[in-house]
Formats: sequence, structure tokens, C-alpha cells
Amino acid sequence: QVTARYTDEFEDVVKTVLFTVGDVAVPTWTADIEPISQNRCVRCHGPRGTAHLRHTSRGWQAEIDTILDTMRSGRMPLAPDPVVPPDEIALVEGWVAGGFQE
Repeated sequence: QVTARYTDEFEDVVKTVLFTVGDVAVPTWTADIEPISQNRCVRCHGPRGTAHLRHTSRGWQAEIDTILDTMRSGRMPLAPDPVVPPDEIALVEGWVAGGFQE
């Protein structure tokens, strides 16, 4: 993981790039991320939930920084559901780094 910070007169921009060495399959929404969303998020963030909607690939892409932050910090999912394990967070990070493959 590499983080670069760019500062100009308008705003600070921080960009994180994840990379791997060797052959690695890029995670996709359908195979890898949607199951995480279904298992951990949709109950509250899906069409029948009461929280902000985040159940589609497009919805995740629009709010990916917030989603990753809440997963990494353990703020989501809410108790009593278990926190998202590091391997699933890594899949989401790989999906981002791979360009949000469907």
C-alpha cells in the first residue's frame, strides 16, 4: 500500500494505491463484494432496511471511502453482528484497486 498526499491552494488530496506482486485475481462485485454486502450490510442498508441505501455496486462506488472507513474501524456492521474480518476488507480494497470490476 502506498499513500501519496498532494497539497495545492484548493484542498489536500490523499490517494491510496494498493498493489500486489505476482498473479492475483482482481475481485469483482458479483463474485466477491456483493456477497459481503448481502451478508453484512443489506439488512440495514438494503431496500427493506432503515439505514442509508448501499446495496448496489454503484452505491458502494459512490461511498467507498466511508464504507471502508467504517469497516476498518469496526463501526459497521452494528453490534451484535461481528466486525468485518481483514480478509473481506482486503477483498473490498482489491476491488477498489482493480477499478471496481463488475
